[in-house]
Amino acid sequence: MTIHSTSEASEAYIALGANLGDREGTLKEALNRLNQHAGIEVVRCSSVYETEPVGYLDQPQFLNMAG
Repeated sequence: MTIHSTSEASEAYIALGANLGDREGTLKEALNRLNQHAGIEVVRCSSVYETEPVGYLDQPQFLNMAG
């Protein structure tokens, strides 16, 4: 995802991931909350990818977004 700050000409790239409960809903809510912030505009998002956990393997798979 690309985020533009309304106060400066800058970009930030954020990785989001969730593996509990409504994983897709959690990602959507995170995007909505970022976009509702007065100084942030979400302008692009990556696709959502399902990935295996790393390290502690006894947990659900993740949904991840990157940009």
